[in-house]
Amino acid sequence: KVLVSNEEISQLVNMAPDKFIGFAGVDPFAEDAAEELEKAFAELKLSGLKLHPGKGHFYPTDERMMPLYDICEKYEKPIIFHSGMSWEPDTLTKYCRPEMFEELAAARPKLKICLAHFGWPWCRETAMLMLKYPNVYTDTGALYFDNAKEFYTQMLTRDVPMTWIDRSL
Repeated sequence: KVLVSNEEISQLVNMAPDKFIGFAGVDPFAEDAAEELEKAFAELKLSGLKLHPGKGHFYPTDERMMPLYDICEKYEKPIIFHSGMSWEPDTLTKYCRPEMFEELAAARPKLKICLAHFGWPWCRETAMLMLKYPNVYTDTGALYFDNAKEFYTQMLTRDVPMTWIDRSL
């Protein structure tokens, strides 16, 4: 179920382009998914694609995803994948573990892949992929538990040592 259409996302971005970056969303299993994504990039000028494998119950290397990846490569647009754990109902973490993205990163070096949430709790897997594949990125928007300082200190100094970030990433 689509909560916000790509057209609505584009309108929001156009209202404050200095504050918003719009990413398209498509149901990857819909018959018109490729056409919707093509329109999102060509006409609506959205900046990338967001996919949630755990919610959609698909692995990143699922053959049905290939037309979407082709379009992202054609327009040189990144894909942000939900990675790591999800609190959402009816999501399966097995589809979102960072190591599940390695085959895709290796097979499609021109595809820009962002593994959201640093792949938490598998931050080291995400760091390994970023070290090994120049087309893999991450963000640090992870959901902390009780204390943000303790959580991020653990994640960004112990799970992924500061020297890795400083010297390699």
